[in-house]
Amino acid sequence: MTTVLPSPRAIPPTEQPARTPVRRWQHHAMRHLPTMLVGVLLLLTAAVRLINLTGAPQRIDDEGTYVAQAYALLHYGELSHYTYWYDHPPLGWLQIAGWFLLTGGPDAASTAVASGRGFMVIVAVITAALLWTLARRLGLSLAAAATAVAVFAMSPLAVELGRTVYLDNIATAWLLAALVLFCSPQQRLSAAFGGAACFGVAVLTKETMLLLLPAVLMLAWTRAARATRRYAAAVVVTVLGLMLTGYLLMAAVRSELIPGPGHVSLIDAVQFQLYGRDSGGSVFDTASLNRTTFERWWVLDPVLLTAALPAAAAALAVRRLQPIATGIVLLSVILVRDGYLPAPFVIAALPLVALLVAGVPDAALGWARENRTGRYPLRRIMLVGTLTAMTALGMSAGIVWTPVLRHLLTVDADAPLLRAQEWITTNVPTEDRLIVDDAIWVDLVAEGRDRRDVVWFYKLDTDAEVQGWSRRGWRDYDWVVSTPSMRAGTAPTGQLADAVAGSTPVAVFGAGDGRVELRRINPPGAASPALGAGTPTASAGELLADRLDNSAAPALTILRSGRADPRLLTTLGILTAREPVSLSDLPAMPGEDAAGMPRRQLHLATDGAEQGRITAFFQAQSGQYAPDVVEPVPGGLLVRFPAAAPTVTLPGADAAVEAGPSARLRVADLRRTGVPEVVEVLGVDGRPVGSLGTGGYATPAGYRSLPPGSYILATRPAADPASPSVARQVVQVLPDRSYTFALFIAADGTSVNAQFVPDDPPVAPRGFGQVRLVEGARDPGVVTLAVDDPGGPKAVLADGVSYGLVTGYAQVRAGERTLWLQSGDREWRLTTRVPSTTAVTLLLTDTPQGPVVHAIPDAPRSAPELGRSDRAEAA
Repeated sequence: MTTVLPSPRAIPPTEQPARTPVRRWQHHAMRHLPTMLVGVLLLLTAAVRLINLTGAPQRIDDEGTYVAQAYALLHYGELSHYTYWYDHPPLGWLQIAGWFLLTGGPDAASTAVASGRGFMVIVAVITAALLWTLARRLGLSLAAAATAVAVFAMSPLAVELGRTVYLDNIATAWLLAALVLFCSPQQRLSAAFGGAACFGVAVLTKETMLLLLPAVLMLAWTRAARATRRYAAAVVVTVLGLMLTGYLLMAAVRSELIPGPGHVSLIDAVQFQLYGRDSGGSVFDTASLNRTTFERWWVLDPVLLTAALPAAAAALAVRRLQPIATGIVLLSVILVRDGYLPAPFVIAALPLVALLVAGVPDAALGWARENRTGRYPLRRIMLVGTLTAMTALGMSAGIVWTPVLRHLLTVDADAPLLRAQEWITTNVPTEDRLIVDDAIWVDLVAEGRDRRDVVWFYKLDTDAEVQGWSRRGWRDYDWVVSTPSMRAGTAPTGQLADAVAGSTPVAVFGAGDGRVELRRINPPGAASPALGAGTPTASAGELLADRLDNSAAPALTILRSGRADPRLLTTLGILTAREPVSLSDLPAMPGEDAAGMPRRQLHLATDGAEQGRITAFFQAQSGQYAPDVVEPVPGGLLVRFPAAAPTVTLPGADAAVEAGPSARLRVADLRRTGVPEVVEVLGVDGRPVGSLGTGGYATPAGYRSLPPGSYILATRPAADPASPSVARQVVQVLPDRSYTFALFIAADGTSVNAQFVPDDPPVAPRGFGQVRLVEGARDPGVVTLAVDDPGGPKAVLADGVSYGLVTGYAQVRAGERTLWLQSGDREWRLTTRVPSTTAVTLLLTDTPQGPVVHAIPDAPRSAPELGRSDRAEAA
């Protein structure tokens, strides 16, 4: 029987519904959703860090150090701006230097650190992109990956530390790159090679990445293909070993691997990093430094820190998250040990914690969806519990993060340091030497200051090369810029501690712990001028204010309150003796009122010829009385004195002193200028008292008597009474005392060194006289002066003294004496007579035949009175 199959019927094709524009848009959006989502998250990461980038946090010392080391690579061809001592591998600041090459260097931003922070923003965006990729390769859903990146982008702890120029930020990006490559879906050996190379770069950027080596090796092993796992492990170990060995070879080539005399060594640096640092104590000890560091992290983000350990513990149960959780556990163990805990230690953990915070709930929800054969209540509990924990965590983050982020995005915490930096540029001469926070080192050096004159405070006690730049140690510096970083890093003893103790605040910016102080190092024996009511400056200011008719009341109030700079009072007093003066204002300089410093600016209402004369007067001032700014401004003339050491003081007014017998004063001009001058004597209020002739180079003028009190001494050419008078000194003469006002050429060869010395030695025993030396001879150089003594060996009057020195009195037997003057291998024998009743000044002067000694009697019993008529006589 034959069976005939029926003919197959043609099945009509299934009609595909036509795609509408809405469906096409939905399909396109779903296909590109990951790209759009990650793009939004990367923009968010960048925006949160860019807004107020230079305002918060305040620049710190570590940032300046890494930027300065990158600057040194580009400008000096050196690994560091000071002796490189292997504190960190140099690859980190090599990358910062590369950023500078791409962007135009530190000058491309408002400050050098600001330029470095721009690089940190780029690094943060790259880190966020790598975090997204790692999350996806670990199997996290789109929502979980987005959550991880969002947590990293918005965590205040990640934002503040991520803005800061830390090597840890750069190293963390390389760490994530290594993890991404180890999780490559293709599981090729080339990915293992790349991952090992990236982790090697991370370690050579910041050596603390080695703490995560077990977690990295664990991920590399578990993510490698079974067939090539051993080969992958061999590749990873070999590449890492070769890269780290390269660092050792660099030290060996530089002969700095093994400790030895006269050089730094890598082994010494490693020992210091591991064992030499002072322990910060336990984080469980409320008084420890490590607890302070942890509390700073906690203030920024308690939510993420609270979730870190629970998330890591839960992630240990999720196979694909176990290596990441292991890394967090390792870092937690290091955190709780007693040892040194740097502030950026937590940086490497932040993206990993964000990954776990998003990954653990994602794994729990995935288990609840997939395990449908299990018990329904368990799945429901898992689902509800996970959603509740996520909601609570999200709400807590929103509540806690909002005020902290508002602070980071709005507050200008760096304003004190920036204003201090501007103050230095305006007020500190480029030849002055500064001890600074490294945060401003590059900016000051880029202004044209010598790198040896801008010294990082840390090196003052630790770098032999830096110590060799300063023979007298901290006394060879002029300024200390005190910042929070410096105050935190100042040891109780040492050069830095002595410099701070031996300095006076001149300007203060900000308040509290964040303040920045500009401190002037006081010369030996210098004292800050007394300010305020009842002080000499107030007394002089009151007298001067009474003479300044038609002046602004606020300016006169400042004068009377004792808040005016003594240099300002002195020069203004001289000026009022020459012509009417109208004082408009004594404007404050930034930061100086907060430091309790006097006003050192004056605004005079002048115009026309009067302004020209007053300008010429201030421009003629020299030495400590020379202003650094004399310029026309709307309504008159602005004069500003430099922020100098407090060497100019005013003697106090004493009614008992002024009521005593007359004093005596003479002038000894030892400048060899060839131009006859007179010394004008004025009251501190500018009231003319008289003038004294200076005599010749080898012949001091005779004494003149004047009432005891306080006086301004100024000089002018004798032949031109209209020429500006130049302030030399403010002095106080006591009743029935004698004084010599000696004028020398200063060490710079142009300005004047004025010395006011008393001429009244104690009474000598019978048969002895009182002798002192005034060294007015420049040609011999350093000299030693001795006098023969019939009763014994030579008596040394001056040992190794130079031009410009006035010695104290010494007792010498009266009579004809032989003087022995020695300079190097040259020797002169001079004779003089030492009286037994009158003190004698031995005035040493130059002549074409060599040095000569003149015996000049001191302290006469009477002297002609100094009066106004002396001005005409002297001229």
